[in-house]
Amino acid sequence: MSNPSLIKRFFLAVSVLYSLTACEYMHFSKLENRTGEPIQLTVQFNRKVFEKAWDGKSYIPFLRQYGSRPGVTLEEFDSVKLISHYTVQNQCDFVINQGIGGKIQRPTYDEFLLFTVISRRDTIIIANQRDFHRRFCKVIETSHIWTLKR
Repeated sequence: MSNPSLIKRFFLAVSVLYSLTACEYMHFSKLENRTGEPIQLTVQFNRKVFEKAWDGKSYIPFLRQYGSRPGVTLEEFDSVKLISHYTVQNQCDFVINQGIGGKIQRPTYDEFLLFTVISRRDTIIIANQRDFHRRFCKVIETSHIWTLKR
């Protein structure tokens, strides 16, 4: 006869071990607005990436919620061109990439075709991975931040 408590502990230990060895890397990127005023942000999403990831399911509701957090307002969303227009208040952050990235420790930013930041002083357009990686600096291994300042 076996002890049920011992069996439960064994399965719990196996489950925890599996979770730890199968876990995927997380990465987190954000745009910090520290300009002293609101900024405008226009994001064009990559349809091919979302169609592949969502495997035929509707990703439009997800994109309508993308970046939603206090201080970030979705002003307009074009579901045909997959373009979102946001206002990001001063001292607020727009999270542009977070979540499970498989075995990728560094964000790829593949989900974006175009990322345009408009402030009173400047307009910055990011249209490729190299530009994303140049703007978003690694803070710790899995955290990348771009801070807009006055």
